[in-house]
Amino acid sequence: MIQDLMIFFDVDGTLISSSHPSLPKTTLIALKRLQASGYKLGIATGRSKQSLIDTGILSQFAFDGFVLNNGQSVYDANLDLIFEAYFPQSTVERAVELSQKLDIPLVLKGPNRIITQPANEDVHRARAFLNNSIPPVDKYRGEKIGAMVAYGPENYDYQDYRAISGLHAIPGMSSYCDLTLPDASKRTGINILCELYACSNYIGFGDSLNDIEMLAHATIAVAMGNGHEKTKEIANYVTSEIEDDGIYNACLHLGLFEK
Repeated sequence: MIQDLMIFFDVDGTLISSSHPSLPKTTLIALKRLQASGYKLGIATGRSKQSLIDTGILSQFAFDGFVLNNGQSVYDANLDLIFEAYFPQSTVERAVELSQKLDIPLVLKGPNRIITQPANEDVHRARAFLNNSIPPVDKYRGEKIGAMVAYGPENYDYQDYRAISGLHAIPGMSSYCDLTLPDASKRTGINILCELYACSNYIGFGDSLNDIEMLAHATIAVAMGNGHEKTKEIANYVTSEIEDDGIYNACLHLGLFEK
């Protein structure tokens, strides 16, 4: 069973929180015990490679693979690229045009991470939630873009972005929204890593709306106690919050640690 099973963790709201941007002590203990039990462990997040590195959690624990940009980039244990999907240039141009019209800052993740207009209160609110840096303001010049993030007001529905053909919008837990390709998700990225490690099953840990598809297709789906209600609804098990030993408690409940 262990050899056929991989475990994936979201980052923000699951492995780390805005108040404690490093792995909690019990989470690190849980990861080490899972690894000692023989499981392959992966990360599945909306963060880019550099954004993930900037959290510092990779210096705390060595994972076996990474699904980044909500499935549009997949890396192996050495952070070598396995797969990457880019938006059509026309889709990016339409998203940039719409963002300027709506006065919504848009982050483009390409060769360089840029933001299309100066940061406003929505950007700063999301930055504080994610403990993320704000990139420099610059123009889109046709570069290959692997992910986009729009920073609208809290509770904004992003329907205008959903109207753009070839664009999928997934609001986050703060004033931001991941913009992705419709056929790319954390689940599709997980499938790539599971094939690499010959695993046909996986357990998913998540908290946000961009975790729903990952959890919906997991053998076992775990939602964090601090997670979105829609995420909890589809989970097989809802654990306690991050700061209340959520990941460790879930592993105990599921009997994942080596006896």
